[in-house]
Amino acid sequence: MERMMADMQYRMLERAEKELRSRIKDMDDIPRGYEIEDIIRVGWCGEEDCATQIETELEVTFLGEDMDLKSPPLPRCTTCGGTSMRTMYVSKTY
Repeated sequence: MERMMADMQYRMLERAEKELRSRIKDMDDIPRGYEIEDIIRVGWCGEEDCATQIETELEVTFLGEDMDLKSPPLPRCTTCGGTSMRTMYVSKTY
């Protein structure tokens, strides 16, 4: 019984991770009129003005930094095009 429960838990976690990853999109620049429906990965140079522009133009909130070492970092800042210091997650919050 324990083995069956462990297998079920593993499959549920695997399915949840797959669903989450399918809802994360990379954004290289800020397109006009883009409607945010998912979690977006953005490159950020570290400048406060760029963070403010991302939040304002996309109407999103920064959720946190990408700590997944399996994902390649985004090379350019989504706002200014400069070298990205961090890859961040943003999304609409309700």
